[in-house]
Amino acid sequence: YQRRVRGDTSLIRWDVEDGVREHSHCDLPKRSTPSALRWNPHSSGNQVGVACDTHVRLHDLRSMKCTTVLDSVHSHHVRDLDFNPNRQYYLATCGDDCTTKFWDCRNCTEPLMVINNHSHWVWKVRYNLRDQLVLTAGSDGKVVLLNVPSLASESLNTEEEEEEEERDTKEPLKQGVL
Repeated sequence: YQRRVRGDTSLIRWDVEDGVREHSHCDLPKRSTPSALRWNPHSSGNQVGVACDTHVRLHDLRSMKCTTVLDSVHSHHVRDLDFNPNRQYYLATCGDDCTTKFWDCRNCTEPLMVINNHSHWVWKVRYNLRDQLVLTAGSDGKVVLLNVPSLASESLNTEEEEEEEERDTKEPLKQGVL
């Protein structure tokens, strides 16, 4: 299957194995222009996140229904979103309010963390696939590398390694801008 956004108002699933034809679609909110679309890596290609205006909608592509709506994620336009490849329910968003926000999709009422490291729009946010780093880029010309172990990855250490780290004289990387 291939999926795409048609016009500015529909999410369409195409069947390309049995000839190119529309398989199913769902409507996005009227007068909403999607600004970002991202696959959830934990859903076997069955969930997509769509940023529209100040909201993020999660769609189940098997039923073609919206399963979760994060309302007013940012006070201005949402520019980008990214699913955490290491933690199943975690999502990062960024927008025109100069912030990057981290969310737990199971409880979307408040962000888990809000980071304000840009002085203008934040255009892109990306999790690193293998560790606790998050990269943001904005219209202020900054590219910010963040260390967010509490939100970006499961603990990579065994209990023995954690005890050894406590005895070690080197200080581990602190959460924040690197």
